[in-house]
Amino acid sequence: PTGVLAFLASVSIWSFLFYVWRRLRLSSRLCRAYDSLDPGGKALFDSHVVSNAHVAVAVYGGIRAYSCDAALRDPMLSAFSQHPTRDFYLMITAGYLTYDLMLTMMYPTAFGDKL
Repeated sequence: PTGVLAFLASVSIWSFLFYVWRRLRLSSRLCRAYDSLDPGGKALFDSHVVSNAHVAVAVYGGIRAYSCDAALRDPMLSAFSQHPTRDFYLMITAGYLTYDLMLTMMYPTAFGDKL
């Protein structure tokens, strides 16, 4: 149950961060060129903010998972065993990937294949 809750919370948090960032127009305040982008380009630009936030969380989670006591004794445990810390951060990443899929479906011209 905690994995499902972490997953659902993760999807909600990443989506909320994207929505708030766009709603407050923070990218426009930080970058002058933002206003000249088309709507798909703005969505792509704003999605990079959420992506970078996920990178920070994923790196922190990876460090925690690989530096726990059991992983220090046997490094294979951190990669191939069920550990609550590792499972939690995997659900955070699964939530991010789901958010990213939803964003791709909402803005297919911005995130779709350019072939």
